[in-house]
Amino acid sequence: MSESAESTGTDGASLPEVVVLSAPRNGTNYFCECLDGLPEVVGLYEIFNPGGVYGTGRENLLPALVQAADVRAGSETDPELIRFFREQREEALSALAEAVRHTGRGVLAYKVFPSQVEHDALIGLLSAPHRRAMFLVRDRLSVYVSYRKALLAESWKHTDTSGIRPEIDADDFLAWSRENDVWFERIADALDGIGKGYRVLSYARDVDRPKGELLRDVRATLAAEGLRVTLPTTEPRQRFQRQDVRVGPFDKIANGDAVRAELTARGELEYALGEPLADRDGTRGLTSATPPTADEIGENPLLLPERARLLHIGLPKTGTTALQRTAVRLRGPLLRAGVVYPRTLTKRHDHLIPAAALMERKLAETNGVPGREHWDDLMSTIDADDERRIWISHEWISESDEAQVRRFRDELGDRVHVVVSVRPFGTILTSTWQEFLKSTMLHDFESWVEYVLTDRAAPDSHTRWQVAHLAKRASQGDIVERWARIVGPENVTVVVVDPAHRDQLTDAFEDMLGLDRGFLKAEDDGSVANRSMTVEEASVMLALNRAYADPASPLTKRQGRLPMRLPHALLGRTPGPGERKLTLPRWAAEIADARSAAQADQIDAAGVRVVGDLEVLRSPSRATGDAAHNSAPDVPVDTAVRASIGLVEDADIRARVEIDRLTDERDAARQGAETQRSAAEDRGPLVDETSAVALLGYAAGRAARRVRRAVRKDR
Repeated sequence: MSESAESTGTDGASLPEVVVLSAPRNGTNYFCECLDGLPEVVGLYEIFNPGGVYGTGRENLLPALVQAADVRAGSETDPELIRFFREQREEALSALAEAVRHTGRGVLAYKVFPSQVEHDALIGLLSAPHRRAMFLVRDRLSVYVSYRKALLAESWKHTDTSGIRPEIDADDFLAWSRENDVWFERIADALDGIGKGYRVLSYARDVDRPKGELLRDVRATLAAEGLRVTLPTTEPRQRFQRQDVRVGPFDKIANGDAVRAELTARGELEYALGEPLADRDGTRGLTSATPPTADEIGENPLLLPERARLLHIGLPKTGTTALQRTAVRLRGPLLRAGVVYPRTLTKRHDHLIPAAALMERKLAETNGVPGREHWDDLMSTIDADDERRIWISHEWISESDEAQVRRFRDELGDRVHVVVSVRPFGTILTSTWQEFLKSTMLHDFESWVEYVLTDRAAPDSHTRWQVAHLAKRASQGDIVERWARIVGPENVTVVVVDPAHRDQLTDAFEDMLGLDRGFLKAEDDGSVANRSMTVEEASVMLALNRAYADPASPLTKRQGRLPMRLPHALLGRTPGPGERKLTLPRWAAEIADARSAAQADQIDAAGVRVVGDLEVLRSPSRATGDAAHNSAPDVPVDTAVRASIGLVEDADIRARVEIDRLTDERDAARQGAETQRSAAEDRGPLVDETSAVALLGYAAGRAARRVRRAVRKDR
């Protein structure tokens, strides 16, 4: 068969087919939608589903399919069409290929789930030379939790399930996962046995990223498979959205801590967080559309040696979170470009918990010092890769004392290279107060700055802790000097965050890691913009903090913080032209500038590599002599509206979680009552047992009434 015939499906040749082999909740809808976004490809969904030949219902395909199949069907869920596809698969696929040709496209893609096609019949289909098999897998626990959420929501797409946190039974999860594993393994074994190649794609590494980027790599992958396809002239609309904004699977489970503990005790945690087919020899991942080459890298004085271990220690408020989130989003492309941004046991976007474990630092998230297994797991990933550069990141590492710095040095070895991002001290003060304002800050800006810069003590222990914490993390010169002395100045790079050169931080990381320029560009994914609050917004936040702190307040805190959605709602608005920026009082600016200049001198004297101009740290801060500048007695109406929206959204999420909890409580009480009732009927009632049955019945009724009240309140 000629390449032309193979790539277009013309001249009587079989139409090329891409068969996506997966299970529900692995990201297949999004992946198939991306396949369909290529001009030459018709990307369908579950065409062998007993409920419908999904994807064929589009107007330009169904009439041609019905004619080619010689069946009567007015929709993709018509019983006659379903029966044709389930009972006469080869004939159905031939008719579908003819219909695809009628649309002017030359490649067909669809997916197959477990139980939709018998094993032998599926292997017979896949053995055909014009069919390419691609497995799409995801870590087992995320798949199962997403599956349970979809069942509870009674919706499999276009539904935000963030507020649903199901109870998970470890035995049920493991049995369900192993059943899926058997299906994947049997197919892979059969394909290996007949010498049929296949790809194994990971949702996290290959698919979970922006559509335009994914399209480029899908096109490159099909080209590597011998299929000539092109990119669309305009980026297609994205229909399928992430249904849960949470990241770690345990955060999505109501009994997440208990499930993690049980899986750990049973030695199943690694299995739960792993993916099927992890040890198969099939081709792995998508082909990168733009792999970096030595010629493209060229002469790069910042390039770290191969296998270097880049340890980004912050500092806080210097763009670290944006870089970390970009690294997570691009984890797959980074891997193909020779950089590993390791996953952690908790699937966070950063390496906080492993770092805290090594530092022996307590975290609220883990109710104390995280277990050493978190660091050991990270090191196992690092040590397992002997080719790529490694990137580790969390800003709290900058707070390490000398003993902790030595711990990092000894663990990461002589290949470690420490990166510190710095900015003027005055801007750190402003951004830190705003960050605290999103949670527990009760003091106005001027008072808080006075606590930080003078000997005036804060009136409460929590604020005194905040002040001491800031002094430790914002002593930029001391931090650079300490790390340079222990790991060597040649192993430390300082990047100056300069407002006049906004890409300086990402440019530096791209150069150090050997990445193309623009590789680490942040993406606007619809989340809260990383901007500063205006005075008007900050005034609303401060007033709400104080209202929440009132012991008589009816408002409910979230673990000592304002509602999660409130800052998101406020910062999602566009400030008006008359709104003011927070500005240091003139006296405070003078003190902050002196400290910032001294820090620049320390960094200069440390002998480390500096990217950017340290004079930025010596530049004067914005200052005001107006005592009323940083307060706003009146705020724009839309600011108040946005705050109200945030409160309502958070209340809605909490109400749904409470309804789920109360429903589970009611069901458990009813089940207990039924069990007691059955036992009493078998043996004859005793006085104590009769009382227990009555009490359990009362408890069930009470739980049911609480559910009804919660539902009415939610409405």
